[in-house]
Amino acid sequence: MSRDGKPENNLVSGDMIQRYLEEFAVDNDLMRRIRFNSWVDKVERCPRGWRLRVNGRYIESAKLILATGVTSVRNEAPFQVEAGATVIHSRDIAQNLPVLKEAESVVVVGAAKSAYDAVYLLCSIGKRVTWVIRPDGSGPMPLMPH
Repeated sequence: MSRDGKPENNLVSGDMIQRYLEEFAVDNDLMRRIRFNSWVDKVERCPRGWRLRVNGRYIESAKLILATGVTSVRNEAPFQVEAGATVIHSRDIAQNLPVLKEAESVVVVGAAKSAYDAVYLLCSIGKRVTWVIRPDGSGPMPLMPH
């Protein structure tokens, strides 16, 4: 990845990632395979594997890769959690959506891309969300619109 545009705080910026991905896609003849400005609103199993409704049209695929966050590695909370409290890792949100839909409010701890995605999802289903980010504010800021 080119270091062009690297901010002084030594983090990888959203612009750096965008340039890298664009160059990779062009260099590997992937642009013709990418569907930009697309929205998947339905995913279901089918005989071939997976059937997705993308922008109102269906496509099928043998495999499905769900890339909705930076990582799916579970990090233990750096604080004590009360026994019996419901704690859900961002990678497990989909399977716990019924529980989350019943909740009036949710606290999201962390500032990575997966936290940003979780906050957006929870707000979009009408939940009151408290988002806890460490004082330096690192995390989703390069991804958020200015």
